[in-house]
Amino acid sequence: MLLVECWNTFGDVGAASRSTNRKRSELEDLAAGRWGPDAQVGVVWVVRATGRNRALLQRYPEVFAARFPASSRDWVAALTVGTPPPGDPGLVWCDVGATRVFEWRR
Repeated sequence: MLLVECWNTFGDVGAASRSTNRKRSELEDLAAGRWGPDAQVGVVWVVRATGRNRALLQRYPEVFAARFPASSRDWVAALTVGTPPPGDPGLVWCDVGATRVFEWRR
């Protein structure tokens, strides 16, 4: 199961992360009930590539790298081609028009 959260903008990264953690926990329970104890939930943030969002990620690179350790390239492939998603949370960009996703390069 995938938890794909799309962000136009966010101000409080800590609150956004806690919200994602809560949703992931709920989905893990749901997935385990549906598919058994080995079911997994993948988490990815799709962030609109605005100047403000880019500046926020550039300002706190260590925070985002720790929160989203998975390969952005692998997440783009999972979302666009259907390859298996990485096991760790990830972050990808979407263009301002929300028509395509692309890698977050740290």
